[in-house]
Amino acid sequence: MNSTRILNAGGRRGRIALGKALALFIILLVVFSLPVHVSAQRSDQCWAGSSQYRIGETVTISASLSSSDEYYLLIWKPDGSSTQYDLGYGSGMRNVRGTAGPPTGLRTVELWDVDTGDLVATCGFTVTGGSNKLVTLTVIVKDLNTGKALAGAEVYLDGAYGGMSDRRGKVTVRVSVGTHDLDIYMNGYTDYSATITVTRNTSCIAYLSQALWHR
Repeated sequence: MNSTRILNAGGRRGRIALGKALALFIILLVVFSLPVHVSAQRSDQCWAGSSQYRIGETVTISASLSSSDEYYLLIWKPDGSSTQYDLGYGSGMRNVRGTAGPPTGLRTVELWDVDTGDLVATCGFTVTGGSNKLVTLTVIVKDLNTGKALAGAEVYLDGAYGGMSDRRGKVTVRVSVGTHDLDIYMNGYTDYSATITVTRNTSCIAYLSQALWHR
């Protein structure tokens, strides 16, 4: 009688152990069957040509892009204002240049992927005191073929909107002494880009050529 009880107890313990092992096996099977999401490593980078610039000096920002997505740079000033530079589509190197202007202090540079909406890289540089002198720049926009003044052209200095040309083709802006990027856009004309150096109150003439097609 005692030996029968021992055998029955041993059988029950064996079945319990087997059941536990089977349950553990099923749990492990389910866990390892679940899909695992691995985040792709981004290798996008941006950096300034120097950690510090004086007002009036030319600033260079470089970006290394790792995908075929569309990108842009956003540069924040201490006063909370920002300037955006579109970098277009595709991987590779991009360089953006502009003139360091007031106010002094830290500039934060953000590199954004437009397609994913991700902030993929940051860098920064400091602007210190230099020539805070502001001068008047008058841009005169004319038709390359006729020489006539063009009204309604949009003028940008260092990526910031400067104004629209009047009936005399003129736009007047206040800029710091130094080198500036000038861009002009007008419907029916090819986009105009130039780099100008301003040392005093001055004017410049921008001749736009008619586009082969209208936007």
